[in-house]
Amino acid sequence: MRKATLRRDERLRGSKHISALFQKPRSVNQFPFRINWNAEGFPGTPFRVVFVVSSRKYRKAVTRNRIRRVMRELFRLHKHKMYEVLEAKALNINMALMYHGAEEVTYQGLLPQYLRLIDKFLADVQKDAD
Repeated sequence: MRKATLRRDERLRGSKHISALFQKPRSVNQFPFRINWNAEGFPGTPFRVVFVVSSRKYRKAVTRNRIRRVMRELFRLHKHKMYEVLEAKALNINMALMYHGAEEVTYQGLLPQYLRLIDKFLADVQKDAD
């Protein structure tokens, strides 16, 4: 089993790559999350991810950073499910994990919705790969 870390090569960086992700994305929703993704990833890693929290809804950077931290923790601890599917299908995916909720919540409060989102996402990826 892999270490539950979020390495630098697993993070999507660069304005060109991020803007390309939002040009023609596929998306999966499970309130309060949304995943935009495309299969134009980088070889060598199954996925690259960027975490997005709206600055219109959350004016204070402290609040946005707190929500992003919880999202990274959710992703980090449950990414092994995605690794299994994406490596089996030999896919490279860029994805944006976005938070659209109206209130600030905790890890335990977001966990059930996040797990449902990942199940929907993996079903969508498998359907697209076949």
